[in-house]
Amino acid sequence: MPYQQYVKSKIPSLASRLGELGYTTTAIHPYYGSGWNRNTVYPLLGFDNMIFKDAFTAPKKIRNYISDESAFQKIIDLYEEKGADEKLFAFEVTMQNHGGYSKDTDDFRESVYLTDELNQGTQVRAAEKYLTLIQKSDEAFKELVEYFEKQKEPTIILMFGDHQPSDYITNVILRELDLDRDESQDVYFDNYIVPYIMWSNYDMDTTQVENISLNYLSGLLMEKAGIGLTGYQQFLKDMQAELPVITANMVMEADGDREPEKDVQSEWIENYNKLVYNHLCDKTGKLSGFFE
Repeated sequence: MPYQQYVKSKIPSLASRLGELGYTTTAIHPYYGSGWNRNTVYPLLGFDNMIFKDAFTAPKKIRNYISDESAFQKIIDLYEEKGADEKLFAFEVTMQNHGGYSKDTDDFRESVYLTDELNQGTQVRAAEKYLTLIQKSDEAFKELVEYFEKQKEPTIILMFGDHQPSDYITNVILRELDLDRDESQDVYFDNYIVPYIMWSNYDMDTTQVENISLNYLSGLLMEKAGIGLTGYQQFLKDMQAELPVITANMVMEADGDREPEKDVQSEWIENYNKLVYNHLCDKTGKLSGFFE
């Protein structure tokens, strides 16, 4: 895991880049700071401030986790507390929708139900819990957007998922759709798709980018915000034109074809791997200016 194995000293990141440009950078996680070494790693990534669960006063909870509603409210609080000329970058990893989904709690009842055609069992109820949690995230995100719609200061919100839920959730949906990831390579590849949305309260370039992977997302954010790219982000932008999606199991080529990652031979990926190694591991030959 990168946070535990590789990030042992200061390392260029999106946070450090924005810090260089005068932004106050804050990392928020409504759970324990010790998880994945966040309380150690966030300062090394260039965050000025860290906010963990103990900093939330009387938050709303769902399944004993701090809700997305309260998590997003913390972003609003930071905005309202900052100085008039202060620029803010907030990065938040939420907890409301964290697995598992089988256990019942007193503070949560599912309100999204699957069709009667499905056999009602433990897995189906777990899937209904997950879908209800996603619905509640949508409602909280709507409140966040409606707040910043009313603000005059130019603001961008970028929200993305880090992975799909466990197989025991997705299998319920796949069975209803008569799909099998073990029999279809396309279904297996689809297992790595998560949504993202980038929104602004001003006239931003809204050209749609349908297919993108997380390694390219920060560069897209910088472009939409009108902020110059680092050498590394420019390399990624050039690679994206040839390989618009790279995941642990699949690579998408410019024509939309998807192939298993292990089967793709590409000078782009070879150079990408070298740069990742240089960024994380190289102690003597690091191309520092390239990443800053």
